[in-house]
Amino acid sequence: AQKLAPKHFARMRFIVGKFDTVRDQQDRVNVISQISQQIQNHIQTNTQLFPIYLPDKVKDEPLDIPNQLQAVCDIMSAAIDNRVQDVLVTLESDCRTIVELAKVMLRATAVRRRQNTAVNVLRVLLGVLVFGA
Repeated sequence: AQKLAPKHFARMRFIVGKFDTVRDQQDRVNVISQISQQIQNHIQTNTQLFPIYLPDKVKDEPLDIPNQLQAVCDIMSAAIDNRVQDVLVTLESDCRTIVELAKVMLRATAVRRRQNTAVNVLRVLLGVLVFGA
């Protein structure tokens, strides 16, 4: 995370999983605080944590810290959509480049074919002139 943060911090997300296994609310608050402090100490910037948990797995009391599972899913979905769109744009550009290269190669092949035809006609004519006389 420390190596990625300078260039990609805006794209980084920190997710706290298994949040439902922390027994009581005070411990949950302490866990979030400690994790936030550690991230800020190592990366030296403010960050947002996404605590996620399975609501039906919470043992005793309801959690006061909101479950951000849907937010994480939305962020991942948006990131995937953006990446797919980027790949499609690149693919379209690459296809256009390939089509242009193919056209250039086809034109060059046609020119060579005409040249070869002309050379073959000259060979035949020279052959007729040399051997037909």
